[in-house]
Amino acid sequence: MHSDFLALLFILLCALFVLLLLWAERREWRLGIWLFKPAASGCFVGLGVAWHVLGRHHFGPWAFAALIFCLLGDVLLIPKEKKYFLMGVGAFLLGHVAFIAAFLIGFSMINWLWVLAALIVEALFIFFVMKWPWSEVPKEFFIPVNIYILVISS
Repeated sequence: MHSDFLALLFILLCALFVLLLLWAERREWRLGIWLFKPAASGCFVGLGVAWHVLGRHHFGPWAFAALIFCLLGDVLLIPKEKKYFLMGVGAFLLGHVAFIAAFLIGFSMINWLWVLAALIVEALFIFFVMKWPWSEVPKEFFIPVNIYILVISS
């Protein structure tokens, strides 16, 4: 199958699975959530395959690993138990660390002045905007959630 057609197929399937997931979430249909959430996330991985991400320079394996970790994170966030929540946040954390590595490896010329400016804006956002959600985070999740916020914002 041609990679452009395959990519379009994964994009359309992802949209369909997300709509089905939203429907299952609204009806609180657990089996539907277990079916459609991994299917939607699996489409991201499929899109990475269709776009030959693994063969893209040195950043490809990092980007593909990020997609896999994010798929795992989505699956781990389905159960309602706290231990799975923490594992899901950890998987997303590793996924976003892999995305950061892919971007840093993929860009041979980074303007570090812009990176510094972005980090300042991020720090201001986290300090001023995130004060409200922080009060809602249970104490045992405070450190993991804040590390996650910092990494995903990066």
